[in-house]
Amino acid sequence: MSASYFIDIFPGSRLANVYLPEWGIEYKDLDGKDLESLSILEIDDYFKGADEVIENIKEVKPDIVYFTGYLQKIFLFGDPKFWSQKFANKEKTNIVFSENEILINIRTKELLQGLWQYPILPVEFIKKIVRETKLEPIFVGQIEDNAYCDELKENFPYARYINHVSPLFDFEVLRSSKNSLVAISTFSFLANWLSECSKIILPVYGFYNFPASHGAIDLLPIDDSRFVFYLLPFIGGISEAKMRSISEEISIRSFKISGEALKSVKSRFLSFKENNDDTYVNDTWYLSRYLDASIDIARGFYQDSKDHFLRRGMWEGKIPDHPKNEDKKVISLNKIAMISSTSEYDVKHEEEDFAKKTVDSSAVERYSFHTSREVSPWLEIDLEKVYKICRIDIYNRDCNDLVRNRCIPLYVYGSEKKISWHLVHVENNSFGGSYNNHLTIHLYPNVSARFVKITTPNDDCLHLKKVHVYGE
Repeated sequence: MSASYFIDIFPGSRLANVYLPEWGIEYKDLDGKDLESLSILEIDDYFKGADEVIENIKEVKPDIVYFTGYLQKIFLFGDPKFWSQKFANKEKTNIVFSENEILINIRTKELLQGLWQYPILPVEFIKKIVRETKLEPIFVGQIEDNAYCDELKENFPYARYINHVSPLFDFEVLRSSKNSLVAISTFSFLANWLSECSKIILPVYGFYNFPASHGAIDLLPIDDSRFVFYLLPFIGGISEAKMRSISEEISIRSFKISGEALKSVKSRFLSFKENNDDTYVNDTWYLSRYLDASIDIARGFYQDSKDHFLRRGMWEGKIPDHPKNEDKKVISLNKIAMISSTSEYDVKHEEEDFAKKTVDSSAVERYSFHTSREVSPWLEIDLEKVYKICRIDIYNRDCNDLVRNRCIPLYVYGSEKKISWHLVHVENNSFGGSYNNHLTIHLYPNVSARFVKITTPNDDCLHLKKVHVYGE
């Protein structure tokens, strides 16, 4: 859509390398041999307006303009009615919505791990929207068997849930709604933008926030009367268990914002100069720890977490990185530990003690437990009461890479009652079993849990040396 904007500016030009078979749209790529003899102008997404790109093309006069990014710029899209005809309905859904319902698009899957520009939409914020609009909620999208969706169903037990059939099915369902709440998803945004929806609530959150991409993304249709905007604190993606801890506070700090106010936010952000100060600020931690800073950054008063810390945070006693938690005690010491299975390689022979060495104070040379080979082997620790967990240290088996990496990817979950398991952390990098190379998981926001589960989705065995859980 964005590239087509420039096609109209330069008569005789054409598109290449576009393949959207779902809608019968295809522009073939150029042959590699042709590229060798043609001049190419590469343009990334860091431009503020179309005129900047047009002048660049006119000056260079290239044979090919190669857009290296995604061109997610609403000011290039043109008329949604024109594109709605291009992206014609290819999937019959037979689902009808009324004006007193609101369709809420849910995105989970990899977002539960914590992705920088894709924070999970807090359940408390969804509750706020339903409460303020007084509309009946209907949920569609990635509604799966996880703690986030369990919480949705607990809070909205009488809502309608539309099962996922295919991406195109979900796309067309979103396009047929009367009122909708957009997910933190370009898929969700485009489906709603192409719809005939009368009210589209867009949370200015994640990559919709201006600071998220430093100006590379601009998907706020400020002048489109269908859209209603809510500004949320600017935070990076954090795991589902951490988000649950601050869900209510994020909702409280969010507020409805006008298009004119958003234009002022954008103007303030675009006026910032590059900050060359080498002070280290842990963005993910700082933004989720200090939500007062996060909302001020979202409002365009500060460029990012570093800018806020240097100009204000340090004078208020804020710290740029998570504390080292030396004052917190090991709450897992000598508690109950269980494993999913045992093997002939286990160092214990009494079933109730198979995993005991993982959490006791004794020294361990190789590993504390060894499960059989199975799909998703696990270690579960019972802390015996609910704690606020601030850190987890995991010591792997010291051996060759093949053996050590049996647990990668490593998933860590927490639960208060073992009814729902909230995702705390996913580790995709290899780690060892010594003090200098073990895995340390800092948890801010702190996670409330009595039970901690460590597992891998692999079809393999699980063996670890020690696990220390810190908290109060």
